[in-house]
Amino acid sequence: MNIHDIINEFKLYLNNNFKNNNAELYLWAIELFEDYLAHYSSLNHTKSEYASGDNIILDDIQTLSSKEIEEFLHVFVIKYVACDNNELKTIVHLLQIFMDWLKKNKYISNEKHKNLLISVGNAEKLPDTALIADYLFKIAEENQTFEATEVTQGVFKVISKEKHVIIIQNLTETNNTYNIEINDIIVEKIAKGIILNLAIGKYKGKWLVIHAGNVYLKDIRDTEI
Repeated sequence: MNIHDIINEFKLYLNNNFKNNNAELYLWAIELFEDYLAHYSSLNHTKSEYASGDNIILDDIQTLSSKEIEEFLHVFVIKYVACDNNELKTIVHLLQIFMDWLKKNKYISNEKHKNLLISVGNAEKLPDTALIADYLFKIAEENQTFEATEVTQGVFKVISKEKHVIIIQNLTETNNTYNIEINDIIVEKIAKGIILNLAIGKYKGKWLVIHAGNVYLKDIRDTEI
């Protein structure tokens, strides 16, 4: 059975088994996943004959793999949708429901179910990326009043943290490391390995965030989308 037909069946399940607010949220999330699969993933699809021009996913559900789950969660919902904290929580929970439903209805094997759930579980901290991005954006705005004597920007990886400080490594150019003085609220949320798109400036011997972009759980620079 192809993915398009299975998702339509799953939508009926959501409508019939969840109350209005939850059903609407879950329908939004599964349609977002469907949009990714039909327009951004490497799965086979064709153009619909309908006026909307939506693509129809032709591949069998057995072709769905961890690659699609991880690309959707770690790239698409951040890079292309810019989901907030609550939306990311909904998406992660919805995918768990979807995988369990697929297994219960024997559309996927126990082994595939286990592997796909591992990929979803690896994104457990995904909602935190939206909170961190918001905090960093606000701090960057506050730091605009300072005149930096030196500026660098790029993709940075958090390699460690201390009280009031995160230590980040520039992955884009020199692999130099920088100690960034920052609010402890952010320090608490940030985990080792998180990827930050930043511009940082040096002011009175200290490095500060002066521009903040997307935050990811892992380095996505080699992804296809």
